[in-house]
Amino acid sequence: MQYLNIHFTIGPDNAKKIVTWKLKNVTAHPAPEKVKEALRMLAKCQWITDSKGVMLWPDVTQVSAEYISTQASEPVKFEV
Repeated sequence: MQYLNIHFTIGPDNAKKIVTWKLKNVTAHPAPEKVKEALRMLAKCQWITDSKGVMLWPDVTQVSAEYISTQASEPVKFEV
């Protein structure tokens, strides 16, 4: 099974918080450029919330993602 974890880094360097969205059963693997483009667009979205519904925007300072497999392969990481 494949997962795509999207990590949102929030706040300044001295008070960073990371919120992760976990997407299960990811079967498509778009080109890295497409993933990075999507992450850039997510970083600009004003409707991003955490699991409690708290708005994260405009405090998102970095967005990264990684594909993780239940098999013993290395994560594929993306960062913008």
